[in-house]
Amino acid sequence: QVGLSAAVQDLANRYQQRWGATVDTDIDEVGEPLSEALIHRAARELMNNAHKHARATRLDVALHRSAGRTVLQIADDGIGFDPDILAQRVSEGHIGLASLVVAVESTGGTVDFADRPGGGTAVTVTVPDEVTDEA
Repeated sequence: QVGLSAAVQDLANRYQQRWGATVDTDIDEVGEPLSEALIHRAARELMNNAHKHARATRLDVALHRSAGRTVLQIADDGIGFDPDILAQRVSEGHIGLASLVVAVESTGGTVDFADRPGGGTAVTVTVPDEVTDEA
């Protein structure tokens, strides 16, 4: 009810308080895109994974909206991530990230994984304002 920007900022604040990590944010006011719940879910999943799997001590969280899309980026200083292991992780019962990727792609959006210079992973979630027919 407080809007996506405030909700993502709250997640970042809680992550920092709970795990003692440093979290820097660059969050624009993005209003209430149709994909608000999905982007919030992505932020929560990616922050949790940064702690639980990557053992990150620092996060950079960015949220912007322009050109008909909302973009969330979460970068960490953790041990890194190989996106090619998603299928293996699903077979082991870890479906959170894989189901997130499917949900984002069903809107016509993308989830991109990149190595972060100096170590860690940067994940960029892009969701169009107008959902495609696939959703």
